[in-house]
Amino acid sequence: MDKKDDLNIKVAKRKVFGHRIKSSSFFEKSNHFNGDIDLSEISDVAKQLKSLNYDDKYLLYVISFRAILEDIVKKYLYDRNIPMVGNFKENMIKMLVDMQDILKVTKTSTKKDEKKRILQKFKGYDAFNNFIAGINIKFNSENYDKFLHSLTHNPSKVDKDFALEIANDLILPLYVLSKLMKDENLFQ
Repeated sequence: MDKKDDLNIKVAKRKVFGHRIKSSSFFEKSNHFNGDIDLSEISDVAKQLKSLNYDDKYLLYVISFRAILEDIVKKYLYDRNIPMVGNFKENMIKMLVDMQDILKVTKTSTKKDEKKRILQKFKGYDAFNNFIAGINIKFNSENYDKFLHSLTHNPSKVDKDFALEIANDLILPLYVLSKLMKDENLFQ
């Protein structure tokens, strides 16, 4: 006797909440994590950009990317009581190293469940480490930090796909990760 089972899986669309701005593709879609996105504490600059058409206001986007990243890094380092240096690149690397250290789960780790929830949202420990390593490589290269700096001070239009990559694959996951760590009380 042959048995046949059907399995139907429906995946709900990700919700983005914490803002009242019409949907756009910036700061909403990232392949680095799963689940809903709470934008309630993201930089006001990012919230304002979301309502603007990139093709019409691209200079505002590219000028703002570094400021939004700096805001995430400064808030993180402040909340963790980590002294900042005058160099954005070094502050970014300090934050990334600290994030990896905090989210390591060992037999003697405290708050294992909280850490595991965050790592699960970031598709597991290996995917999380790959994400952090990718950003580390970008910022350890002199060119990436200089590129972001030049966009701020000498803005020019960049391809929308590249702008989306900065917003959704760099800024958004770092914001989400920092917020999750804070929400799970991992900053003590």
